[in-house]
Amino acid sequence: MDWSEDRDCNGDIARALRANHHLIRSVKLQSLQNNLRSFLDCCPPTFPHLTSAEIEGWIVLEDEMIAQFIDLSSAGWKRLVFRATQNTERYLHFRWQSFESLLGHVATLETLRFETKCFVKGSQLNQLLCSATRLRELYFSGDGTILGGCLQARKIVQSEWACKDLEVFSCRIGYVPRPDIVRIARDLPRDPQNFMTTPQESIHIQRQVYSKLAQFTKLRELLLGSLIDITAPRYRRGGLEYWRQYECLAMTLESGLDLLKGLKELRVVGLENMEVYIEGKQEKAWFAEYWPHVTIRTTDIIDENNIPGFAIPHIFNEFMNL
Repeated sequence: MDWSEDRDCNGDIARALRANHHLIRSVKLQSLQNNLRSFLDCCPPTFPHLTSAEIEGWIVLEDEMIAQFIDLSSAGWKRLVFRATQNTERYLHFRWQSFESLLGHVATLETLRFETKCFVKGSQLNQLLCSATRLRELYFSGDGTILGGCLQARKIVQSEWACKDLEVFSCRIGYVPRPDIVRIARDLPRDPQNFMTTPQESIHIQRQVYSKLAQFTKLRELLLGSLIDITAPRYRRGGLEYWRQYECLAMTLESGLDLLKGLKELRVVGLENMEVYIEGKQEKAWFAEYWPHVTIRTTDIIDENNIPGFAIPHIFNEFMNL
């Protein structure tokens, strides 16, 4: 069922929803300029066979409303997609009430995609990885300029991920101690614990994180970077350099990259806006041997026309010259 908020929720649509709600298995909600209220006001308390939903538009959804929407499915959600169709500074407020409702569906959840700017805690995403055994896609496009939506390396090490059949993993992994980094944006806050870590401790933690990712042997997409709209005015004068991921996986053989050689199904690896060192001779040879069909996406930070932090995206496989 498709829904647009310009429909008459007090007329035929509302009556049809209440009369036929037991037949509805999926919904697509579009152009939600303000909230879900107009749709929720038309709905019965639950839909006995509803398992799939897409919410698309200029999303301005508050936590309580999202939770109420999630509670509509009594069959258990299999697929939930939140998508923005226009560039906007507004966010999806997916907080604790929404998350508690979502936890009631971990036994059935297969796809969870946040294709929009939103407030989601990294601890929430980690809990899903530990409990949603049927999860196939966890996609958090995120926004490198806000807090949340970033898994903490040490928390990953302490966790037991349950979704062994994951095919799409899109989420930043942060708080990785990186004493090897010699360049960093001025005044960028750093975790004191990570700053004092030795190179040996850093490699030990990174290898443990790689080992967790290596469990996902069916993985097709491994997206660890954050996409930033470089056309936004706030990024044109050094913003990209400031929001670059520094405390992230190095993706080098020294740091433990070789632990991922068993991911034979991989086709895309996203490393945009990350401080990774993948252009060494050993790394190039490793990619050619173990990931010959993988497209690796990165972003170079260069100075063009005296604009610090100007970003040029490129496909790594196209210039490796192996």
